[in-house]
Amino acid sequence: MPTPLAPTRLNRLREENEVIGVQNPDNGKQNSRTNDDDFRVCERSLLLNVCTCEESRMVATNPSRKVFINLPVRDLKRSMTFFSSLGFTFNPRFTDEKAACMIVSDVASVMLLTVPFFQTFTTRRVCNTVRDAEGLFALSCHSRAEVDEIVNTAISAGGKYAMNKQDHGFMYAWSFCDLDGHHWELIWIDSTTLQ
Repeated sequence: MPTPLAPTRLNRLREENEVIGVQNPDNGKQNSRTNDDDFRVCERSLLLNVCTCEESRMVATNPSRKVFINLPVRDLKRSMTFFSSLGFTFNPRFTDEKAACMIVSDVASVMLLTVPFFQTFTTRRVCNTVRDAEGLFALSCHSRAEVDEIVNTAISAGGKYAMNKQDHGFMYAWSFCDLDGHHWELIWIDSTTLQ
């Protein structure tokens, strides 16, 4: 059985405003913590928008971090148009002719970098995503319909299907490759099965 958070850590979190309420997907409002035994600290992750009590405790004991994924793109304006069609927005403070900061959530961003600019950050070769997989970038969705909508929109905007739909009942996923061959997977998980 997981051990509850020590009261001193809980008080420190409360004082430092590190406690973040979990958003209720049904009404969009922030749920507030009402019982220390059910204490949850979660931020929207790249993979899941749900967490178990044990995962909440791990988040509470680890420092909160923002995630910046950097991806090389051949045509920055075209890539921005592609991702805009999927509903993403860009932070203008970190967007110019060499890079665009695509906002995924309040804690996750994807930096789309022109290939020459990307190469200034590494001594390794840029991956040929037409032939090789550099990684799988998974994003949570609020419903099965949202998974389908985003993938279908990506295909209409010039992307390619990556894998067939995967329906496991409690989890549903489908994926596409963007204009540069980066593999994106959209996932919906029935949070009631994780309780």
